[in-house]
Amino acid sequence: MLLFKPDYYDCFRCAAGECPDSCCKEWEVEIDDASARFYRTLPGTRGARPREVMRTADGKTSMAIIDGRCPMWRSDGLCRIQAELGESALCETCRTFPRLTHDYGDFAELGLELSCPEAAKLILNAPLAPLTVDTRPDGGTPGYDVEAMASLKASREVMLSILSDESHSVGESLAL
Repeated sequence: MLLFKPDYYDCFRCAAGECPDSCCKEWEVEIDDASARFYRTLPGTRGARPREVMRTADGKTSMAIIDGRCPMWRSDGLCRIQAELGESALCETCRTFPRLTHDYGDFAELGLELSCPEAAKLILNAPLAPLTVDTRPDGGTPGYDVEAMASLKASREVMLSILSDESHSVGESLAL
């Protein structure tokens, strides 16, 4: 399978306690099954709080929002789970955010969410460059209309070409 990603993708590092915002704010974090099982088995006070605030509905487990934040968020801007147990103890959602993957079956595109201030800095300050191409052995069947995808890819190339043409102003480029 081909993986397409921008050059800055692997440079992302969470600002943690230095972040001017918080991805833990007003977001009901869905917890994958393996992490939920792990949190439920944590002994003593380490496990008491997660068990107290995890909610399961419609077969999905998430952290409740308390005072507009994930209850694992500490006043210093760090996650209690990460601070006490390490990054590997984070649920999949928290471990991967703001990274995103669009998997099309036979190829995938990786990117970063602009909603994260650190990711936004990388995205907005990165020079326009072709995507890096990596491979991984597991490739699937295309999950899309092949003709429509070819059209989308061609349109994207035209758009990137227009945006990189410095003979146009930003406004002109966007209009084109």
